[in-house]
Amino acid sequence: QGGGIYDHLGGGFHRYTVDPNWTVPHFEKMLYDNGQLASLYLEAGAVFGRDDFMATGTGVLDFLIREMRSDDGGFYASYDADSGGEEGTYYIWDQADITTAVGPADGPALADILGVEKNGNFEHTGKSVLTRRPGKNDPDGLLAKHRETLRSIRKKRTPPGLDLKIITSWNGLTIAALAQAFAATGQQKYLDAAEKAMAFILKTHRNEKGLLLRSSSE
Repeated sequence: QGGGIYDHLGGGFHRYTVDPNWTVPHFEKMLYDNGQLASLYLEAGAVFGRDDFMATGTGVLDFLIREMRSDDGGFYASYDADSGGEEGTYYIWDQADITTAVGPADGPALADILGVEKNGNFEHTGKSVLTRRPGKNDPDGLLAKHRETLRSIRKKRTPPGLDLKIITSWNGLTIAALAQAFAATGQQKYLDAAEKAMAFILKTHRNEKGLLLRSSSE
């Protein structure tokens, strides 16, 4: 959860990493990965008493609700890896980007906390995939303080494409994770999201015989 496979600004997991240190991901985000990983982190958080695991699980679900849900409540299939034909450009930063975003008082420290290196860690761009590695502590809560600012700046970039298919089985995984989140946290928003997604699936993806259909798109 501290490597680049997790999106430390927006939440959610990318599909996999391309290096053995789990730093540089293939930037695609899949609903089925995130639904299952949310469940795993929530269960691990409950079993081991780990607040960080619990926060990762709910962070994934908050991302799905915020960015991968249709107005009717069904969850979309995936985000592409590419942004305007280039992989990763939506997600990478350099030290100047961070300082410009949050100001010179907090910028250098926040860049260090997020593993933004002078020469970058992403190919030969001079920019970095954000990480939260052990030893990069944040005692002043700078990431929490500036997360929304960084996220709002990132949203002005060319976004990755969003696959608008709504797949029944992948939604089932996500509905289960949302139910777990409600059971673990008591937060009503997770139960509401689960019920809304379930209502959409039962209304739209069920045929006259009562059988569930695989998917729909717009």
